[in-house]
Amino acid sequence: MNQKLEANTLKVVANNNGYQVKGDVKINGQPAQLDYRKLNDADADIKLSATLDDASRARLGLDLGPAVSGSIPIKVIGKIGDHDSRVGIEADLTSLKLDNILPGWVKVPGKSGKATFSVVKKEQSTLFQDIVVDGGGVSIKGSVEVDANGDLLNANFPTYSPSEGDKTSLKAERGTDGVVKVTMRGDVFDGRGFLKSAISGDAKSKTKNIDFDVDLKLGAVAGNNGEAHA
Repeated sequence: MNQKLEANTLKVVANNNGYQVKGDVKINGQPAQLDYRKLNDADADIKLSATLDDASRARLGLDLGPAVSGSIPIKVIGKIGDHDSRVGIEADLTSLKLDNILPGWVKVPGKSGKATFSVVKKEQSTLFQDIVVDGGGVSIKGSVEVDANGDLLNANFPTYSPSEGDKTSLKAERGTDGVVKVTMRGDVFDGRGFLKSAISGDAKSKTKNIDFDVDLKLGAVAGNNGEAHA
């Protein structure tokens, strides 16, 4: 998958049907445990486990900026082919700090959470599909597609509840002018975390300098001091 792999010792088993490689490795300097099996004339089966911190995510090209910080244990299971690949990922979000990685999604370290999704590598983009995030009152389900530079192409979350009690959906698409159009619809949305970040104007809370065109139609938005705005 275009990543540098190193290992001091690996167990290799091979026969006429194919081979298996197993052991502790480093992928672009990131320690991981690898089980790689390749049968003749078939895609390779891969199992991988690792813990990614801020620095290792950056080395692997998964840097989401200051909106995401902390360590994240992951498990990867999937198939790697010559022309395409599809892997399933399970991630433990408990140690992460999230600051509006998506509108209104704020999380402190220690609050439980889990994410599962599939990664499909395409010629010009990468598709994250079958995303399911839950735990600590969060329920998010949908898909995201990014280009070769990791910039958002589109996102679709039919279920978007970053806070307990939220009942919303979210869609986003980047136009040819680079502006990301975000559309949110729903009955109830807790906007306190999102409003605090937007009003503060703190550049450190943003991943990149991106222009947004936001279209909101919500039944009620929860604000500070128990306020609710219809």
